[in-house]
Amino acid sequence: QIQGTRMAELDQRVVNIDAQLGTVSGILQNLQATLQQLTLAPPANPPAQNVAPAPDPAVSTDAISEPVPKIPLPELFHGDPEKVRGFLSQCLLHFQTYPRAFASDHRKITFMVNLFRGTALSWVTPHIEQQ
Repeated sequence: QIQGTRMAELDQRVVNIDAQLGTVSGILQNLQATLQQLTLAPPANPPAQNVAPAPDPAVSTDAISEPVPKIPLPELFHGDPEKVRGFLSQCLLHFQTYPRAFASDHRKITFMVNLFRGTALSWVTPHIEQQ
């Protein structure tokens, strides 16, 4: 009877892990679809508008307005379903803190995939190789 209870617990864990893996797989599919759209889409040329000229990039106003905090890189992501939310939150903080560095979805995806290791990297590698 104890063995039967233990087997039921293990079966439930497998079901939970399978559900979490499905979530991670869905996220990766969304990333792959976005990457494919960015690769296939021609660069957007917004219509000309009557706006002031862009400030000279050689003159940074960031230092004058407010300093940008330095935050550590997100932890490497090995594919653990229990750590995916934390990984995504850390990436989002990076995107929000450094919006100029992550102005496009392509840059965001590249940044995230660079942090993949192990199982997570093996999920995305076939999609990268197809590009």
